[in-house]
Amino acid sequence: MLLTSGCSITYGAELTPDDWYHPDHWESTFSHKLAEKLGVEYTCIAKCGNSNYKIYRELIRWFVEGRISEKCNNQVVHPSNCTHMVVLWSQWMRDEIFNRVHDFKPKSDLSPSWDNMNMGFVQYRADGENISEHLSPKANDLLRHHWLKFKEDGQKMMTDQLVFMQSIQALCDAHGIKLIQGTINTRFWNTLNSLEQDEESKTLTNFSSNMREMIVSLRGTSRIGFGKFKTILPYFVNNKDKKRLLEHGHPNAEAHTEYAEYLYNIFQENFPEGEKK
Repeated sequence: MLLTSGCSITYGAELTPDDWYHPDHWESTFSHKLAEKLGVEYTCIAKCGNSNYKIYRELIRWFVEGRISEKCNNQVVHPSNCTHMVVLWSQWMRDEIFNRVHDFKPKSDLSPSWDNMNMGFVQYRADGENISEHLSPKANDLLRHHWLKFKEDGQKMMTDQLVFMQSIQALCDAHGIKLIQGTINTRFWNTLNSLEQDEESKTLTNFSSNMREMIVSLRGTSRIGFGKFKTILPYFVNNKDKKRLLEHGHPNAEAHTEYAEYLYNIFQENFPEGEKK
């Protein structure tokens, strides 16, 4: 079986029939099309607006508990029957903060909004409102303080993402799961390359050196859009091909189909039959 995780790109936001979170769009997603090509069932646990912290937290819970807390698309995937996994990590500048909200839940949101606060982004909406308007004053102050502290260079977020990727690679290896993971776009990789060019700052140079060591620990199949292979943005959807870019910036069904074919070929070429990883 196949398990996929990520944010709105993996979820397939805006695909029809879909009202952002309508469950009847799955057949148009790359998860569905990839599973068909692999000849397996699948479950997609991606949600719109997911931060990398939420993606990682849910995957670790799945490995530890052997289940997924929310009902997903098709049959239930457990670590024992999972053969393939695709994780497209989200924007690295997203973060989350827990806030207890008992009297509000966005009408169109399948997952509790208070379980995934994305700093600096208007991602969770109810009739166009920013989710921060529904935070308690204390949580909102904490959100702003935390965001201002880390948003300038994002070094913590980038380091955390690489740790997450290392962990998922190691866990998939331990369970014999064929893993493809990477980023939804090339921004993270381009930012890292630009940091490495700044040799005037000793702190920054040390940071870049440590990052390179972490990157080396990742196989090519764990670096999609991250110095290896292609990711869905901008290669399969770009500003020059706006017909594939839906109203709110998500890939259309044609791009999902082509990306499913691309991921399938990566699996076939890098994970021969009988090879666990």
